[in-house]
Amino acid sequence: MGVRHALLSIGLIIWACGLVSAADSAADRALAGHMLRRAYRTDVSLVSGGKAACAVVYPSESSDWRGLAEQVAGAIKALGADEVVMVSDTEAVPKRLGPLREDLEKKSLILLGDLNTNRALFAFYASYYTCCDGRYPGGAGYELRTVVRPFGRDANCLIIGGSSKEGCAAGVARFVERLKSLRRGRTVYLPYLLEVRLGDELRELLAPAI
Repeated sequence: MGVRHALLSIGLIIWACGLVSAADSAADRALAGHMLRRAYRTDVSLVSGGKAACAVVYPSESSDWRGLAEQVAGAIKALGADEVVMVSDTEAVPKRLGPLREDLEKKSLILLGDLNTNRALFAFYASYYTCCDGRYPGGAGYELRTVVRPFGRDANCLIIGGSSKEGCAAGVARFVERLKSLRRGRTVYLPYLLEVRLGDELRELLAPAI
């Protein structure tokens, strides 16, 4: 009798485990199906309804940076936008290490420079969205990097990063070139970008590992 009870108990346990496994599998399939649905975009909104959907944030340390911001804004206006907002980093982040100005939080930002020149990039750098600083990309190098939903916000951003004005100028030139492939319209999105050109020193340093 003891053996029969033991076998019956084992059978019930196996049956129960089967039900749980089946339920888990169904839940996993449902969850997997849900996770496959992407509810957000990976591109950057440049023009929406004929109006600029983005703002350009540039370093305030010299007029050269303002000139680069004007090139970026001009390329976006050529796609059908009205006036593009351009703000210096000290306007965008009034207090050093402070938060981004509230009216800019819902906009797609195009940020120029690096950690050392643009205080609006500090939060991006600290959160590992970019590594642009005095060392990377280095020299005349640059990066064009889309940041998708930074800090959980819905507006995607683009970093035109450079360790120097020369590097950032090269990044801006490349950005303007990329925009020429987009069609002018009342709504324009810039597809996801990740393009890096390293400066000579960093390229030589990493050459043995590449």
